[in-house]
Amino acid sequence: MSSDSTPGASLPWEQYKQVPEKDRIVLGIESSCDDTATAIVRGDGSIFGHVIASQTGLHEVFGGVKPDVACQAHAAAIGRTVVRCLRNAGREMRRLGMGEGGGGGSRKG
Repeated sequence: MSSDSTPGASLPWEQYKQVPEKDRIVLGIESSCDDTATAIVRGDGSIFGHVIASQTGLHEVFGGVKPDVACQAHAAAIGRTVVRCLRNAGREMRRLGMGEGGGGGSRKG
């Protein structure tokens, strides 16, 4: 993986928080319903890489999404989707942070 000169790429969290949002790079993970997806994006909207692991076809025999099958498929797919996304983007993960709650306006202050 490439060495990175992105602002804040290897800073401790307290210093990273001072990097302007437009320069921050985030690994996003989405696993609702029947797809597992990852993307590496910068705050200015640049997309460095993305991968989607679709469960299309897996649920057809049930006539719709079967939650326990979807959960198992997400668990099986998440690791490889993250690794493929990082490789596709030419990035490596140095820090891991986590959001809490749903998307949209659910930010905690």
